[in-house]
Amino acid sequence: MSYWFYKYYYNQNTTLLLNQGYIINKSINDYLTRKISKDKMLTQIRLMDEMSNTRILIVDKYGFIYAYSSNEMKDFMGKQITDIELQEVLDGDIVIKSGGFKQIFSKPMLMVGMPIIVADQVQSAVFYTHL
Repeated sequence: MSYWFYKYYYNQNTTLLLNQGYIINKSINDYLTRKISKDKMLTQIRLMDEMSNTRILIVDKYGFIYAYSSNEMKDFMGKQITDIELQEVLDGDIVIKSGGFKQIFSKPMLMVGMPIIVADQVQSAVFYTHL
């Protein structure tokens, strides 16, 4: 019975995170295409963080973190992520993983990574997780 519950919980969280990811992705895409300011994008991702307890990291195509949703993540600003998941996302794939980015998230959790595509090219990536 516990395996069934775990699988159900995992699938529900995955679906929820993917749906949130499309909303986050649009906000970042609007920033990268200069439709909104960086301040507006940050306000939107911080609101998403507060409403759903989701931590969000945005990285450039070299893996450097240039935005985050929570002040508890401010020490990571400007740091480079080199995990294999980053390359998969920059290759255009959506990555769903338990226990990713151990140097950032201290406990294992479900993480989703999505590419940010502008003009048919991956320009950035967003990684997020529920706490």
